[in-house]
Amino acid sequence: MREGWRHVALGEVLDIEVETVTVEPKAEYNLAGVYSFGRGLFERERLLGVKTNYKVMNRLRPGRLVMSKLKAWEGALAVADHENLRGVAPRVRAVSAVGSGDAFLAGVVLTLSTGGSMTEALRLGIASGTASVLFPGTELCRRREVDILMPRVRVQPIDLSVAC
Repeated sequence: MREGWRHVALGEVLDIEVETVTVEPKAEYNLAGVYSFGRGLFERERLLGVKTNYKVMNRLRPGRLVMSKLKAWEGALAVADHENLRGVAPRVRAVSAVGSGDAFLAGVVLTLSTGGSMTEALRLGIASGTASVLFPGTELCRRREVDILMPRVRVQPIDLSVAC
């Protein structure tokens, strides 16, 4: 850790906000999610509520970060200002996913807490989470691997209003 920095609880820098939307059979919804096995984010066309088994969905709002708790290293979705962003992780051979979500979140929080943009935060978060899966067990990701992966992370704008 850098000199002069202090450890803080995640709750001191981020708030958990979940806005659920009850699925109405005749309403249409934009859907987003994270594929498994490093295939990134998926987008689907607008979907009628009657064609899904979901009873509620989570609404995406500007300024909120959305991530897969279990598989953040496989791809992530972020919402920044008035722009929805898709982050796609490079393909790697995973050794262990333990701690990848923590590494992702650490990269995001570090970037945002030092004045970086949501695009930069998403790129570092995905690179950190991806780098962490290259090592066994609870081993931390290494700067060398993060630096190599950073330019291979794709961050693109997308148009989504609801994620499930």
